[in-house]
Amino acid sequence: MGASLNGDNDVEACSWSEATGMVGLGDIPGGTGQSIARAVSSDGTVVADEAYIPGGTTVAFSWAKTTGMVRLPDFQGGNWPAR
Repeated sequence: MGASLNGDNDVEACSWSEATGMVGLGDIPGGTGQSIARAVSSDGTVVADEAYIPGGTTVAFSWAKTTGMVRLPDFQGGNWPAR
C-alpha cells in the first residue's frame, strides 16, 4: 500500500503483492484522481485512507477488490481527516 504517480501524473493509492506487482486502486466517484493508502487489513483485502475531491478537500475511502474505491461517510461536524 502507498501511492505512486499514475498515467495522468496524479498521486494514486496503490497496493503491491508479489503475485500482481503494483496496482493502482482507482478513484472515488467525483474525485480528482488523487489518493493515498496508509492502512490495510491483516489479510490485505481492504485498504483505506484519504482521497481528494474538488476544492482540495480530503475524504476517507475504503477499497476492496469486489467494490473498488468507495467514499466513506463524513464524521459529524466535518470531513476526515481534520485539517
